[in-house]
Amino acid sequence: MGRLGGTVRPQRGNSQGDDLQSVGDTVLHRIAEATGKTYDRIFDDSLRDRWFTAEEAIEYGLIDRVIDSQSDLRGQNGMRMTEVKWLTGSAKTAVS
Repeated sequence: MGRLGGTVRPQRGNSQGDDLQSVGDTVLHRIAEATGKTYDRIFDDSLRDRWFTAEEAIEYGLIDRVIDSQSDLRGQNGMRMTEVKWLTGSAKTAVS
């Protein structure tokens, strides 16, 4: 986890800098919502680079589980299943 960033050249009548700030705030709010942490905590944690082990990412709330092998991706009927936890906190399952 680290600070969101980008480069914007100021131009007359262009609010790209404001847009970039708004996107950053939205991402931080969504991470806060998905992890159950406060926006202020997520903001503070994003001010510095932070690397997570798989276990730390689970504890922090960034991921739900760790896939140890490809067999963990197989459903009961043998079809491949993948789960994605969107930043809104809801899980979506796709079967292929």
